[in-house]
This record gives sequence, structure tokens and C-alpha cells, in this order.
Amino acid sequence: MLGVSLCLGLFAAASALAHPASDGEAHSTPCQPDPHLPRYGLFGGLTDRVTYFGLDAKHQLVESSRATHKTFNASFEVCTALGPAATTDTALDSPVLGRIVLTPSIGGPHACMTVVNPHDAGTGAPLFARAAPCAGDVVPAVGQRWIYGYISDYGGMFWVGDAATPGHKDGYGILEKRKNATYSSLIVDREGKIELARRTHLAKGTDVLDFEFLCVGDDC
Repeated sequence: MLGVSLCLGLFAAASALAHPASDGEAHSTPCQPDPHLPRYGLFGGLTDRVTYFGLDAKHQLVESSRATHKTFNASFEVCTALGPAATTDTALDSPVLGRIVLTPSIGGPHACMTVVNPHDAGTGAPLFARAAPCAGDVVPAVGQRWIYGYISDYGGMFWVGDAATPGHKDGYGILEKRKNATYSSLIVDREGKIELARRTHLAKGTDVLDFEFLCVGDDC
């Protein structure tokens, strides 16, 4: 991943250590933005080039050329009831678990980025995402559980599901096919829906990339 480190990220781990929650608080606290994480930003992906995603009329996550909403903003909310984050990716610094909330909401009054077929995780079939009503303000639904960590500009996000999800610690991200050393393209289905895949056991010539905020706050 390419990008410039964001200074806000340096405070994330320190914040968690300085203000630890008790077990009771952690299991009852609603998901909420962390003041030391980017509160919201343009949702997309960042590799050797910026990749924009959009939402179609069904609020499915699609390549921008197929989208009704060509771009959209989102925020990451930390859900302490999910417990500490564990990941196999040593490059994902200070990881936390939570949900991705669309800001402003699309597809309902309070919409989250949701993997719609979590039961396909680990089967080799692609996963797909859409904006859907947030389910569970303390413990999100399995399809709405994501990991966030500092990997480049404004952090990297992967879908992780729950502890029973195959590849839970690997995470699932954007599936791309490498054309050559400097160019790659999104892998999508016939409707233009973005395919998500596990970051390990990939077919030759493919990569799995993280979702990122392409800008933050007033810069968006």
C-alpha cells in the first residue's frame, strides 16, 4: 500500500492505553467515533492509484462507472463490545474493531457498510457489500464488523465477521487483478459489484487491497 502516514494515527494506541474501559463499560458502550481516529472521509481504495467506489440504485457497492451515487462519505465507529482486535497482518498498526457508517446515510436513516453474504466466507465464492440499516448499536451484525488500522494515509479497513468466520484474522478486502507491474483493475461481477476476498490463498495474479478514507473532514 502506498500513502503518507497520518499524524492522527500516532495517537490511537496511546488513547486506548490512557483511557481503558472497564469490562462492564466495554460490553455496554455503543459504537462511537474515536476522537483520535479520522471521523469521516471519502470512502474508496488507495493503491498506486486512487480507486473510487459508488452505490447503485440498490445501494450495492459497485465500481463508480455503474453507480447512482458516484462517491460517498463514511465514518468508522469503534465498537468496544467486540473486544480487542486480532489480525495476522503485522502492517496493520493499532487495530480496532467496529463498523463503517455512511455519513450522510444512504439506503436508510442509519446505514452501515454491510457484507450481504457472510456465509460464503471461506468457500472461495466472492463476497459483496452494500449499504444497509445498521443492526446493533453495541454489537454490530456479523456482516457489519470491520477492522481498522493504520496502514497508510487514513487507515486501512477490512471486513472480518466474527470469530467463527473463516479467515477472521486475515480479513476480506477489495479483489484486484494485476495487469502488469504498475496497473491493476477491480474484479467485479456482471452488475459491476465489487468482489471482496480473503487476503490469503489468492489466485495467481490477484491482490486483495484495503478500503481507505481518501480524505478526511473538511478536505472532502
